[in-house]
Amino acid sequence: MEAFADGIIAVIITIMLLEIPVPSGNQGYWGFLSSAGIFLVSFVVTANFWFNRHKIFALTEEITEKIIVPDFIFIGLLSLIPLLTKWIMVAPTSFSAFNFGLVLIVILLQQELLSYSITKDHFRKMPKSFKFWRRVWTIRLFSTILMNIAIMIIAIIFPFYGHWLFVIVPVFNFLFRMVNDRNQEEEVYAATRSIGVPYLKEG
Repeated sequence: MEAFADGIIAVIITIMLLEIPVPSGNQGYWGFLSSAGIFLVSFVVTANFWFNRHKIFALTEEITEKIIVPDFIFIGLLSLIPLLTKWIMVAPTSFSAFNFGLVLIVILLQQELLSYSITKDHFRKMPKSFKFWRRVWTIRLFSTILMNIAIMIIAIIFPFYGHWLFVIVPVFNFLFRMVNDRNQEEEVYAATRSIGVPYLKEG
């Protein structure tokens, strides 16, 4: 599953890179820089989804249909990123920015549902740890969605520059997840210490 997804995501990033138009003289150089910037934004967004998926599957103990089907849907939606990136490169309009932001929200929701299902199964014997994770997960989910909506509105109003703001969401999500993992590790450590079970750190 990991190798299959890694191969598809590698192709997604490669396709986005090939969509950057080669400048023809000095007049086309600004368009080249703009397209390269849009590619970098889409690259960071895609890389963030890959990183989150990798963290999610690190908790997976058994691959079942409940995991395979949602994951295929997630990868299928992620495959739309090159098309939407090309759309913004060719026509940086309010409508293209709206669709880019809307698809990102749908992909985010699909990934978070997959994360919830896998993590719930992982913590089935640790209800207190799961309640703590679910509380943090809910805060992160709603914060990220609201941020996406706010950035999408800005991108609609200022389509030529606004879509670059989408890079804020992956950075925020990465930092939030890093803090969450640290707190979650401390929570599990405290829970295992309280019942006299030795705690072994993953890695």
